[in-house]
Amino acid sequence: FEEVLGDAKNLSFTPKGIAREFQIGDAIDIDFHSACLQVMGVNRENCIAKVLESGKVGSCKATEVGREMQLPAITPKDEQAIEIGKEMGIHHFALSFANSQKDVDLFRSKVGKHSYLISKVEENGTALSTFLSHGKPTTLEGKKLVITIPRKYRFQTDVLKKNSRKIEITFEKELGLNLRMNFIVGEKKDSEQEDITKHPVTERMVDLFGGEIIK
Repeated sequence: FEEVLGDAKNLSFTPKGIAREFQIGDAIDIDFHSACLQVMGVNRENCIAKVLESGKVGSCKATEVGREMQLPAITPKDEQAIEIGKEMGIHHFALSFANSQKDVDLFRSKVGKHSYLISKVEENGTALSTFLSHGKPTTLEGKKLVITIPRKYRFQTDVLKKNSRKIEITFEKELGLNLRMNFIVGEKKDSEQEDITKHPVTERMVDLFGGEIIK
């Protein structure tokens, strides 16, 4: 679980030690080029995983796990950056992806009561807008809307299904549409999937949940 120099068979995750939270069966999407691993074993010093989907992986890239995980709101590196900022006379700070008011209060205690703090508490600890941006509305039968998720993002369907009622309520409140959502995994290979980022319903879903489309 220590930091290692990444190569074809080894990589590490930040913050340090977070890989201890991985569980057998977890699917881990890395970067934005389809790379996906599945945890096959958890040992005292590391995890063993197999490659489900190959892809390019860069340094310090985003990682997604198909379940909620508790991450520290502030890392030691963040604390160092805050102190440097205060020494340089900076009075405006921002905290992204806060899970709770407790995270915001902790950050406030670090930057000081006389500093300006910009923050947004993410509901359910998950940016649903990002997951929704990957989907394409495919069929509408009565009030049942089926949204297809590309295979490379298939592990996000569990999170979307868990929050389907929340999404339905948002649609009804903001658009006046009483729909029932069903999320499925596409059967086509990702290379065969058409570009869905410009689909009007996809764009509206992302807009409602305050996100952006990432290709």
